[in-house]
Amino acid sequence: MAKTIKDEANKLHLFIFAPKQNKSVAGMIIKNLFLGLIGFAICALTLYADNTAILKSYGDKPLVPLLKTGNESVLVSDTAGQKTVVGEYELKAGNTISTGASKNVFIILPENAVLRLDADTDLQMTEMSIDKIDKKEYRFLLEKGKAWVNTKYDDINLILNTEYLTLEPRRASFNVSYNGESASVFAYQNDVNVKIIFSNEEINSFWLAEGNSVQILNSKIIQKYETIKKLLYSKLTKEFNYGRMSQQALQADPWIQNQINSDNEYAKTLQSNYYASIRESGLKSVSVGSIGYEFKNIVLDLRTILTLTESKKIVHVVDALFENLNDSKYLFIQNNNVDANIRLSIFKEDILLNQFVDNDYFTGELYSRLKAEFYKALVLNPSDNLYPVKNEVLDQILKSPPFKSEPPAFKFQILTDRLNDVSSGVSVNPEASLQVFRSYFKNYRGYIDQYKNNLKSISDEIKRQNILVDNIISKYPRLFNLEIIQNKQLMEEDYINTLQGENDKKEQRQTFISNKIDLLSRIKFFLFDNVISLEDARQTVFALIEDIEEMKKETLDVAAVNELFNKRLSDFGIFWQYLNSPEYSTTPLHGASHEQRYEAFKKVHAEYVSFQEVQNEILGSGEAEEAKTVENILVDAEKSLNDASIRDVEFGFYNDVNQTRIPLLKARASGIEFRGTYDWEKKLLANIMVGDKLISTDGIKLENVNKFIVQTITAQNQIITVQPTTPSQQQAEDPQGTLKNAAKVFVAEKFSKSGMVITKDSVIIKDFDNGEYEVNDVYYSENKNCVFSFIYKSKEDKILDLAIQTDAGLKQVTDTFVSTFLKPVVLKIYEEAKIS
Repeated sequence: MAKTIKDEANKLHLFIFAPKQNKSVAGMIIKNLFLGLIGFAICALTLYADNTAILKSYGDKPLVPLLKTGNESVLVSDTAGQKTVVGEYELKAGNTISTGASKNVFIILPENAVLRLDADTDLQMTEMSIDKIDKKEYRFLLEKGKAWVNTKYDDINLILNTEYLTLEPRRASFNVSYNGESASVFAYQNDVNVKIIFSNEEINSFWLAEGNSVQILNSKIIQKYETIKKLLYSKLTKEFNYGRMSQQALQADPWIQNQINSDNEYAKTLQSNYYASIRESGLKSVSVGSIGYEFKNIVLDLRTILTLTESKKIVHVVDALFENLNDSKYLFIQNNNVDANIRLSIFKEDILLNQFVDNDYFTGELYSRLKAEFYKALVLNPSDNLYPVKNEVLDQILKSPPFKSEPPAFKFQILTDRLNDVSSGVSVNPEASLQVFRSYFKNYRGYIDQYKNNLKSISDEIKRQNILVDNIISKYPRLFNLEIIQNKQLMEEDYINTLQGENDKKEQRQTFISNKIDLLSRIKFFLFDNVISLEDARQTVFALIEDIEEMKKETLDVAAVNELFNKRLSDFGIFWQYLNSPEYSTTPLHGASHEQRYEAFKKVHAEYVSFQEVQNEILGSGEAEEAKTVENILVDAEKSLNDASIRDVEFGFYNDVNQTRIPLLKARASGIEFRGTYDWEKKLLANIMVGDKLISTDGIKLENVNKFIVQTITAQNQIITVQPTTPSQQQAEDPQGTLKNAAKVFVAEKFSKSGMVITKDSVIIKDFDNGEYEVNDVYYSENKNCVFSFIYKSKEDKILDLAIQTDAGLKQVTDTFVSTFLKPVVLKIYEEAKIS
């Protein structure tokens, strides 16, 4: 063992100061004999002390949870009664702390965790347990008030409950407020697992990612627990106002600001203690290859030989392995990075040489020491000089044989620790954090390969990793590039592959599409803030659009996906054109910044560009272009308009194939006559006029024209004289009646697109001004026996009061939901009624 270290050092020939080597054989024999005799004497004197070594804990950690109140007083109660406490108090299970007016109250836990309490807070420590391998778990119940929990630097399991929640921080810092009716949770750093409890059963759970908050009402859990039980992550979080906490909200809350400041001071204290312990240990070997270094190795050999038990011999060998790691730490904090990296390299090589030792005790001892070193180093991030030590220790943990038998939750937590490092270091050292991010994806892919035959068993962990990576990408544009986007796409497919039901897969794809749209929208702001390059913007846009198109293929029957495109990407097309217009995007002639140049570009190119056009431009339309003639352009244009339910089309003069806009003298949508301009290339209608009123100059997609015209003229409450399709004296004299007729047609056409057999006679207008309609006795073409009725609110696109005639009688649904879910809800209820 010692010879290995020495030989490796001699190969490197890099020392702090290396004495001149004695080349004579006689000199080497005399020197080694002399050192051996002294070493033997020292070893004999220290053997007994070594065998009764005392384990010293790192830092100032208490042995049990310790309540600290400063100079203020609090009440502590248990089954025996209550007492007033000032200063310090050792807690035990069953203790309840009531802070009253005291604010400076906190609990220090044995593994560097801290829990701080606000005034008017009641907190009970319900359970404290330590298992056979010294694994600690603490459970607290927040009865009312505010608690801030920081477990970032620990290896314990701390669980905080409210009446209906179980909060498990994953080495995180978070705040929870509870008033008996609702709980508000804010994750300041890293993530918190939020479990929803009803009747002592966990009915669902989600992860609260860094920087986000939720508000959870007890009443919602009580009233909707059956619905909550079935929801996937994306819809579950919407139930509880999940969203990013704004900087304004953070700065306006003095309690949170005080806790953030306390967290920063606590981190500095722990890091200072860690550094102090390294300095106190000092440098064990002044230089590899020196007399002192050889003397140390001889002593090690003798101590190993003289030690009576196999376990103690192994401890000596592991100690020797970690001496180089400890020396490396000392040299790093002395800013001697060259020699620090040498010691770290020797540490790595010695573990590599000993990895084939067939001894379970040795492997276990080495693994335990690696984990202990890693937990000490949790205070470090990629911007710290000592981070290479933490990184190397983590690499060795991942390679260690015992790690393979760890449960998935532990493995993924170790992986998440690397992701947490990315988050904590990116603002200070983005390049180093990007390297750690790459290591994270490499380790993640290794995990997936290990579980590739049973991905379902780690579905929850894969979901968590997707959420955390999404959160980091959206927060830190410095990490936003093509490589990261491609890795994230693979993670998304991993999670989708773990889901069983097709509906679940479609819903999850919708969520991923929504996230990608968010990223597309943010690229513009990243570019304007100069935190992403023009080339990265182009590449990532291309990758995101390509992936949206692939996912869209699997959700073609989900109308909500197209609605997302229409509503959220209406402004994106012109931005894509800007990215590919070097005469604007790469020259200062039109402005000093991208924001100024983009505004100049928009003024010149002020036309609506559809997302479909951008998608076709990026990915190609997939169809071969044929030579255009005036005749086939007009034929195609009329067909496109008819396919969009636009009838009685009459074009104006058009004779130039290079002119994409055709005058539209007359057409009819939902029974309302209008005129305008049709762009056959982009399939957009612009300059739309109804009667003598201009209702839009913007380009409107064909599939939206019927809805747009009806909603616009209804909203403006315009009295428009139109010629109905089937003229009658009554309709000519009653334009309001014509509008109502058109509205009924619009509702009927909307639902007929999903396969519903419906006519305008099935639609009764309940409240025309507010867009409320009653739809009676309709069915879907695939099941004529399933007859149902409902109320439709067009302005909100919501369904309510659904009633379905089934074999088991009339089934009623009182919940309100969006219209895209109507078909699956109706058919599912009908089929379940047949089974029962």
